[in-house]
Amino acid sequence: AIIYTHLHPDHTGGGGVFAGNDGPEILAHRLLVDRVPDVGRNGRDGGDQFGSTLPDALFINAGTGLEFGRHPAPSAYVAPTRTFSGDRLDLTIAGVRLQLFHTPGETRENVADFQWAAEPTDYVLAIDDGNVEARRLKAAALGELGERQISAIARNYYLSAAQYLLRDLPAR
Repeated sequence: AIIYTHLHPDHTGGGGVFAGNDGPEILAHRLLVDRVPDVGRNGRDGGDQFGSTLPDALFINAGTGLEFGRHPAPSAYVAPTRTFSGDRLDLTIAGVRLQLFHTPGETRENVADFQWAAEPTDYVLAIDDGNVEARRLKAAALGELGERQISAIARNYYLSAAQYLLRDLPAR
């Protein structure tokens, strides 16, 4: 599944690349579909971030926006296949329980997600269990983070996650 957090092209413009030919579910808040790209905050966001309000003579590049607001804008955007209205959507994707929250901020349709982890390491980059060096590197990073925590709960979280990753690795 793909979750669009908001309509800015640096967050949606690669949807088609990630979707490929698999046809995954693409989720977003309903406001993402209902609106046309706007320039927000009194006309400044699009012009400042993506150059969309600039005349052609002044348009040099669009930064990460790939000519957002100009036609045709190069993009691999794929429209959402499922939207939600209101403040929250509870769902399960591939056995992972998620909550999507409508969090207007940078744009009106902003969405944040929260994942309920099955294992302590699920909140951090997922890696193949067979990649021993990646597991060691990730465990070292989690251990370092854990040592820097003032909160015993946070420290225990990171250190437990590091131990979990190292649980069955062969000795060096």
